[in-house]
Amino acid sequence: MGRSLPGGLRGWLTAVILIAVVPLAALLLFEAGGRYRHNTEQARRQTLQVARFAALDLERVVVSAAHSLAALAQVGVVRNRSDAACNRWLAAAITADPRYANLGVAERDGRVSCSALPLRRPVNVADRRYFREAVRTGRFAIGEYQIGRITGKPTLNVALPLRDAAGGVQAVLFAALDLARLQEVAARAALPAGSVILVIDANGTILVRHPDPEGLTGRTLRDGHLLAAAGANSAELAGPDGVVRVYGFERLPGGPQEAAFVAVGIPRDPLLAQLRRDLAGRLGVAVAVVLAALLAAWTLADRFILRGVNRLIAAADRLASGESAARTDLRHDAGEIGRVAAALDRMAEAVEQREAALRRERQRVARQVEQLAALRQIDLAIIETHDLATTLDTVADQVTSLLSVDATDILLLHQATQTLRYAAGKGFRPDEGQRPAVRLSEGVSGRPVMESHTVLVPDLASLPDPMRPHPIGAERFVTYIGVPLIARGQVRGVLEVFHRRPLQPDADWMAFLETLAGQTAIAIDNAVLFSDLQRSHQELALAYDSTLEGWSRALDLRDEQTEGHTLRVTNQVLELARAVGIPQAELVHVRRGALLHDIGKIGIPDSILRKPGPLTEAEWEVMRRHPVYAYELLSPIEFLRPALDIPYCHHEKWDGTGYPRGLRGEQIPLAARVFAVIDVYDALTSDRPYRAAWPEDKAVAYIREQAGKHFDPAVVEAFLRMREGHREMKRALPA
Repeated sequence: MGRSLPGGLRGWLTAVILIAVVPLAALLLFEAGGRYRHNTEQARRQTLQVARFAALDLERVVVSAAHSLAALAQVGVVRNRSDAACNRWLAAAITADPRYANLGVAERDGRVSCSALPLRRPVNVADRRYFREAVRTGRFAIGEYQIGRITGKPTLNVALPLRDAAGGVQAVLFAALDLARLQEVAARAALPAGSVILVIDANGTILVRHPDPEGLTGRTLRDGHLLAAAGANSAELAGPDGVVRVYGFERLPGGPQEAAFVAVGIPRDPLLAQLRRDLAGRLGVAVAVVLAALLAAWTLADRFILRGVNRLIAAADRLASGESAARTDLRHDAGEIGRVAAALDRMAEAVEQREAALRRERQRVARQVEQLAALRQIDLAIIETHDLATTLDTVADQVTSLLSVDATDILLLHQATQTLRYAAGKGFRPDEGQRPAVRLSEGVSGRPVMESHTVLVPDLASLPDPMRPHPIGAERFVTYIGVPLIARGQVRGVLEVFHRRPLQPDADWMAFLETLAGQTAIAIDNAVLFSDLQRSHQELALAYDSTLEGWSRALDLRDEQTEGHTLRVTNQVLELARAVGIPQAELVHVRRGALLHDIGKIGIPDSILRKPGPLTEAEWEVMRRHPVYAYELLSPIEFLRPALDIPYCHHEKWDGTGYPRGLRGEQIPLAARVFAVIDVYDALTSDRPYRAAWPEDKAVAYIREQAGKHFDPAVVEAFLRMREGHREMKRALPA
């Protein structure tokens, strides 16, 4: 091109340059801006996904901690807080589970009496919110995000109250969840270089920062930009180290007073640097294409060039509008225009592939979130109900829907007969609900139990008839998967999955199935433990009541003057207690108090207790000690403390002239006021060696006359109504 170009050709070439260069440059600049926005949006979504996953992970750890604390609350050395034994037990527990920075027990006053980590000095947690909430509500509580006093680490503390036999809170079992676990989330997320993950409390204090070469952990932010941006979910701003990053925020589990956020930041500069390099490269390609087009213009006809350029512009416009499937439809071997078309088509193909990869990633994350939600639903079913059937139905529903299989069932192992029995199922025909028990040696269902690992049968038709599971005949299932339900080293049953087409499960699919099986095994084990605990409690209560009845009969036999008195008054006291409004839950303590009302007479000498004549004043002084003896005998027995009102106070009088403490009016417990009326009435209407039994009307008149003196007037009124009701019933009976 050493000579000058003709004017017409120069005009034509100028038009070609304008047509080629201007749209290409505009396209590249537009694409550069779009790529920057796309990359920034992609970084923002990635930070939000990681932050949400971290919050979900911590929430699941909190739910798991609730199960663990409930299990630890049943351990004897923990409930008794027996010093070194309790410390060793808890130390072994945190060694087995690195999610816990510490486990401990705080007494009712907040003093830590048992700790997995050694205490260098006395520690009191009465000011911690998790302790106060556990004591106030009597339920599982989530506390503050803090630097632990014992661990010296950033932790989230949770607590569960330890109750005494009467249901009162006697101590608080707490767990310190190690927030450094969120560093593992960052490592698994494979974030770009220079990315950070932080945990910030409501005061702007950095509890966790990974990585932290500047040593910012534990510092409070000087400005509130980062903390203020947490309410907007994401932001692009400079962090405490001065580096501008794209941040995603997610609130961590806890109440409004314990607000804390996890922040994930990806640096912005690498995004800009990559964009500049890409733009420079593409501009170079564009310049080369334009020069080639100008050289080709010497020999190509105007209409062929314009046609190719128009197709390039159209494809670029469609691509810029978001149509990733746009193509130039030009031959890639047809000169410079073809090469530009090839580059544009490759670019479009790369965009389409990236969008497909993003869709797959979104689907994968959505599936994981769905799986976490399913596990949470099963965990809540385990926590909120002890009905095993309801929990197993929930598991069967979740497995069938989330794993997209045709049917699921759960078989429980009956140890005595070595058989598997159907417990729950989903997806079977209506007549398949009840099935006969299956022996472990009969059929493929017993293999997961016998072999203690997952069994996959791709084609059930390949098995001999005796080995096929029960539902296959009518249901036409093809694929079978059986997972043993193992909890605490014991096989509890089998979780079975059936599908009417061949299945090719991947590792993630199988891992989630086995995770669901693990949760199912925990639910079954919890139900068995709860059933055993209920049965033991009932047997213990029956043994206590039988012992108390034996004591009352022994007392009546010792005091011949009152033989049979205790059993007679007990039933009448319960009837009158209901009439005056004593709650049903407290009647068991009223009954025990009535049976033991004269237990203090064990301490009265026979010479006084069985004396046929009147007692001297000195002898009466000894006799009046028997309520105090009853208190001293029963108060050390925690089980009987709620029943002390009657043995200790049934000789107190409404006007304050009774004994042993001279209580007056409503200072006297209601149960004792009720018992006093029935006790005196039965004594008056029973024969004694020193007098004959009074007639009922005379005894009732005496009770009425003593209202406001010996007896509570309201209780006397209820007693009189009860007696009148008895008379009406007798009159209604046939003669």
